[in-house]
Amino acid sequence: MRTVHALGTWSEDPQATSQQPRFTFDTDAEIPDEEADRYIAAIATVRRLTERSTYEYLHRCHVQLEDMVSLYETVRRVEGGARQLNSRFHIVNVMGSIASWLGASRMYLVSERDMLIQAAGEGSTEVEEFDRVCSRIFDSNLGYRFLYNLRDYAQHTGPPLSSIHVTGGPDGKARVELLLDRSALLSARFKWKSDSRA
Repeated sequence: MRTVHALGTWSEDPQATSQQPRFTFDTDAEIPDEEADRYIAAIATVRRLTERSTYEYLHRCHVQLEDMVSLYETVRRVEGGARQLNSRFHIVNVMGSIASWLGASRMYLVSERDMLIQAAGEGSTEVEEFDRVCSRIFDSNLGYRFLYNLRDYAQHTGPPLSSIHVTGGPDGKARVELLLDRSALLSARFKWKSDSRA
């Protein structure tokens, strides 16, 4: 039996029963084996970049933070007025999400660099460019430098959040502020980098 490769479109019928085909494929053009191999290799390259578990984990942490902010926006909309959410339940929930997001961001950067080394080699132009971009962002963005150091702080001493303040923004949407206690950050046994400390 000969394997045939083809380009076309496929569709899924969510209403299909067990006796019916759920997926249908409409063939537009048959292609030779060599061309199919090139498509498969290209698809594999894209999937290595887009379906990486560390990226998916980082994205999930980001979505979890967005969902939590949305929850507090809803709380303010229902109850009205500015809200200082200091209950331990709220703070621990947000602290956990922030710590996960900070940790996932570091894991993602490390794993991306490792992937490039594995694919292109330690001294490759790809790895050098990755290092250059990371250094440029670190040197030019104070917020990024602080978050970079805050991530290390969270991994060594625990999540840093002190309180959550929800107010109304000028556009009518809620504004959720995650407040840090500077004295608490500085009193912990953690060595802040000089630029982040300031």
